[in-house]
Amino acid sequence: MVFSSPVFLFLFLPVVLLGLALVRLRRFQAFWLLGLSALFYIWGAGQAVLILVAVTLAAYAAGWIPWQRLTVRWRRVLLAAVILVLLLPILFFKYLPPLAGAAGSDAFAAVAIPLGISFFTFHAVSYVIDVWRGTIVRERNLRDFSLYLFVFPHQIAGPIVRYAEIRDELHGFREASLPQFGYGFTRFTWGLAKKVIVADQVGRLAGEIFAINAGGTDLSLATAWLGAVLYAVQIYFDFSGYSDMAIGLAIMLGFHFPENFAQPYRSWSVTEFWRRWHMTLSRWFRDYVYFPLGGNRHGVLREYGALLTVFLLTSLWHGGTLNFLIWGGLHSAALIIERATGLRDSQRLLIVRRVLMLLFIIISWVPFRTATTDQLGRYWSNMVTGSLDGLAPIAITGLTPAVLIALAIAVISLIGPARSTGFGAVFGTRSSLELERFRFRLAIPLGIVLFVISSLVLLWSNFSPFLYFQF
Repeated sequence: MVFSSPVFLFLFLPVVLLGLALVRLRRFQAFWLLGLSALFYIWGAGQAVLILVAVTLAAYAAGWIPWQRLTVRWRRVLLAAVILVLLLPILFFKYLPPLAGAAGSDAFAAVAIPLGISFFTFHAVSYVIDVWRGTIVRERNLRDFSLYLFVFPHQIAGPIVRYAEIRDELHGFREASLPQFGYGFTRFTWGLAKKVIVADQVGRLAGEIFAINAGGTDLSLATAWLGAVLYAVQIYFDFSGYSDMAIGLAIMLGFHFPENFAQPYRSWSVTEFWRRWHMTLSRWFRDYVYFPLGGNRHGVLREYGALLTVFLLTSLWHGGTLNFLIWGGLHSAALIIERATGLRDSQRLLIVRRVLMLLFIIISWVPFRTATTDQLGRYWSNMVTGSLDGLAPIAITGLTPAVLIALAIAVISLIGPARSTGFGAVFGTRSSLELERFRFRLAIPLGIVLFVISSLVLLWSNFSPFLYFQF
């Protein structure tokens, strides 16, 4: 079940909200939300929910370990063992099949990655490390801890939410005020529109162009660049749209999730890009990998080593293939060059650098969309040395009015306010914590219009995959 499906919009979500409105005891609200969150996962992944239950119980039990009474050595050894246990499902489902395939075995070919296993596990690992550090107090109530991990808005594709960020809300009564509910509804429909009206429209044509490349046929220069641009638009509006929907749903359920995107395609450097793209993942790796490895506090070599480690793990987090390692290598190399040359902090030639950065982003997303290194090499080659025959017939017919409208919206987003979400530029507030600046009278009518239009598009079409479900 996805947020952009009719079943979710017209059945599951109304049932969740109606139940919360009718149930007036906090503990029953928590059980109601936990049960329906489990149903949400079972609907899409069936028995794989048992893996998430095992991860939940392991993380909960780890919170009860008397960490502060252990010696430094045993604390570190035991923490490493707990983290390894929590990561076992990812290692088995995500990396064993490609390793076995590389070795010529098809023993694990039928093994499917459980939906959202990486996001779920990262939530559990952050909780255990924070308890180990003593920055949070362990959660004693298994129901509330399970709700932290299972609550359905962030369950499949984030954003990554720290336990401390919603601890008080886990223990509170769920009743959103009218401004909060209005914000949540509008934020949800904003994300739904980004997904359905923009990402899905360009995604169809992008898929057809990349399918030609996957079939071994060369693309013209113009067609290759069109496909890469379309995919760059798709992945941003798809993933940021999901985050908008998750944040909106959360506020309707009584939670405040952190922001995950802030106009990343307006960046003038790779450093700036990672401050704006998937911000909760960037902060996770910063706090739990980069800083523990020394960060920038122990010299240049240690800093660069920590940076390379972070992007190696980021690449592997996305998938156990060489294409993801190439993607991570491009970004880590660019980050090191920016630090070594001082470009990271320079404010010179920002317009030129924004254009170059946008080209880098478009080129560096190609490894995400191609399945093998052969496909990647052929696609990149076509982007540089492809024929000058113009657009392929499938590209010309595929540039429908809906696709052109989606591309126009994408261009408009590039010239919006630099340090804001698109939602904040229209409705005056970037997050649900700034409701005093929320343009309520504008939001509700526009939210209703967006919801109606998006719903009609959904009912007309059967194409609405979420790209980040695979991670």
